[in-house]
Amino acid sequence: MSITFIEDLDELDFYRVCEIYDNCGWGKKTIDDARIIRTETVFKQSFYFSVACDVGGNYLGFVRALSDNIATSWIAELVVIESAQRTGVGSQIFAKAKENLGHTDIYLETFSGKEKFFELQGLKSRPKMVVCSRGKSSSRSPA
Repeated sequence: MSITFIEDLDELDFYRVCEIYDNCGWGKKTIDDARIIRTETVFKQSFYFSVACDVGGNYLGFVRALSDNIATSWIAELVVIESAQRTGVGSQIFAKAKENLGHTDIYLETFSGKEKFFELQGLKSRPKMVVCSRGKSSSRSPA
């Protein structure tokens, strides 16, 4: 699938970014001004992001990362809409991220069962690593 990338905040439609979250079950299904502002703020405070679009300009997915730009980068999210999953879009999004972050070690956490995708992208699962987290509340959902 032929895709293009948006990497400029001024070109992003954050309503459409929220729709990506919703499509994957990561959203509230209600897109209001507060949610759009929150999503925009999250992207602004990220070190790197890239949104993939098809030839018609439809948003297919995105990657968002935090980094010190020297030693370590952390993929905060890599999200692809359901209809574009297993079409190579996720691999293209990750390849774009590696172009920009490949000079650092790249870490991420993923849902159980999704490790194979990232192993195919050149990352290694680390069985002795444990993810520890603390959300501000148990009812919190992304964007």
